[in-house]
Amino acid sequence: MPRTKADIERDIESCSKRLQEIWKPFNEYESNRLRGYGGDREYQMSLENQARNNSVGLRNQIDRLRDELDEYSRDPVAYQKKQVCIDENNRREQERIAKENRREQERIAYEKKREQVRISVEKLHEQNRIAKMTEIASSKSNFEIAQKLKPIREHFSQYQDCFSAGNGHMSRLTSDGNVVSGGIWANFSNRKVLCNTQNWHKVVAISSGEGTIGLKADGSVIADGCQFQKENLHIAREYRRAINSWYNIIAVSASCSADYPFDYNFVGLKSDGTVIAYGHKFNRKPVGYSAVIARWCNIVAISAGAFHVIGLKKDGTVVAVGDRWGNQRNGNDFCDTRDWREMVAVSAGKRHTVGLKADGRVVAVGDNEDGQCETQYWENVVAISAEPSQTIGLKANGTVVATGKNKGFCTNWKDILAISGKSGLKTDGTIVSSYTADYYKDLSNIPLVTKIQLREKFKLCSYCGSKLSFSKKCKSPICGK
Repeated sequence: MPRTKADIERDIESCSKRLQEIWKPFNEYESNRLRGYGGDREYQMSLENQARNNSVGLRNQIDRLRDELDEYSRDPVAYQKKQVCIDENNRREQERIAKENRREQERIAYEKKREQVRISVEKLHEQNRIAKMTEIASSKSNFEIAQKLKPIREHFSQYQDCFSAGNGHMSRLTSDGNVVSGGIWANFSNRKVLCNTQNWHKVVAISSGEGTIGLKADGSVIADGCQFQKENLHIAREYRRAINSWYNIIAVSASCSADYPFDYNFVGLKSDGTVIAYGHKFNRKPVGYSAVIARWCNIVAISAGAFHVIGLKKDGTVVAVGDRWGNQRNGNDFCDTRDWREMVAVSAGKRHTVGLKADGRVVAVGDNEDGQCETQYWENVVAISAEPSQTIGLKANGTVVATGKNKGFCTNWKDILAISGKSGLKTDGTIVSSYTADYYKDLSNIPLVTKIQLREKFKLCSYCGSKLSFSKKCKSPICGK
């Protein structure tokens, strides 16, 4: 808004008052001197010089205001137009300065943010470099550990399929391929049934769970358990009809029972890397998982659980299928093995799954109600065994570690060659177990035998157990040695 005459006069009056205030100390001092009070001439001159210097700007401003008042008096309209132009120029100048200030602030903020980003990027690169170096060092260390454990693991694995313990019973292979068993089963009527493997011959591998399954040298399979007794003929016919049709089998696995007697699974690994299964969760129920298992390929090891089956592939990954929660819909998924890598062995429990890595570490997923999945601190493990509520690991020095329910049963075990169930086979051929000694007293006097010795005896591939061609080459496309 343009300035008026009253505005100019008010500004002149304000400047005059300020000018009087500046000269007031000098005027008072001069008045006192004239009255005869005396005074310091130098001090008087200093006050005068100070007032004169401070009043120069005000006098000039008063002169400009008086010229402005004269201009307004001569032509108020022209003055107002001039003031409008001046105000507009001042406004534009202020906007320009404000804009420059904003740009400068933005530039400073941008430079500051850019510097922060640069520092963050450099810090991130440094962290990545350190992490990469640590990972390389760790990988190198893990690789060295894996190379060190490989021959030890292969040595212990020779005894693993020649000794197996299940629910209240165990079996051992002899050097001529016979099977010696000890223990009992209990059925619905609580009648005790002795193990019946005395007629098994030319067997090269065994696995015990709720029942016992044996792999014969010709690739066929034989099984026994309480479901094969005469009290359960209808179940026996189903199992025998299925298992007798298996052929070209190179590995077998028997599971523990699920929630009812006779509800368990048998699984076989074929020489071409495929898998076949039979049991309460696969063929004996309206909805089974055999169709999924039939699509598996390049499998080198298997393990049967009460509610699921897992397979170890040639590339070290793991596949699993089954009832993923085992009648516990709010439990942990024990078939979640999608992220597992560099595995060399697997084992399935009742509601959990365990995997052994090449560097001797152990991973586990599934039900952890009794702590059976707490294996994250295990090291130098060369063999594993998953039980219904425990996980057991055999270390490279022949000692045994365990976690889960009643985990202290193996604290004093040493010089162990193989583990199965809650039992161990020692280097002197004797057996240690949490079961009563009556179950295995006849099994401790059997000389040690390895699966390689049995395979060579029956002219099978020493590496995988498949049949050999006339040129002594393995027929298995997975092995080929």
